[in-house]
Amino acid sequence: MRTAPSRAGAQRTAAKNLLPFALASRQGETRRFPLRYELDTAFFHLYGLSREDADHILEAFPIVKRRDVEAHGRHRTKETMLEIYDALAEAQRTGTPYQTRLDPPPTDPRVAHPPRTAPAVESPQHGA
Repeated sequence: MRTAPSRAGAQRTAAKNLLPFALASRQGETRRFPLRYELDTAFFHLYGLSREDADHILEAFPIVKRRDVEAHGRHRTKETMLEIYDALAEAQRTGTPYQTRLDPPPTDPRVAHPPRTAPAVESPQHGA
């Protein structure tokens, strides 16, 4: 009898399936980092978390905070995500589209991989 996959197993599978999309940028980590900020912050909104909830969650990762302070002299992750949180909230409040911080934006062809070329598929000859 098969058992249902564990939550952790399902998360690992989802992460493996999403990995190609996360790595799709030619700029690598410098591009993925702000994109991850925007996505994580969007999830705060999607789950209905208040700004205070987001602040509390971001404080719950002392290693991230320590590394940010060591590298940047401030808790850059928290500051940036709360700024994005506020921008997303303002976009919702006013009904205007959120303006990404990514420059160039995610759909810009300059950050895309070259198009894949698929091998030609020959169609079968009918009645030959």
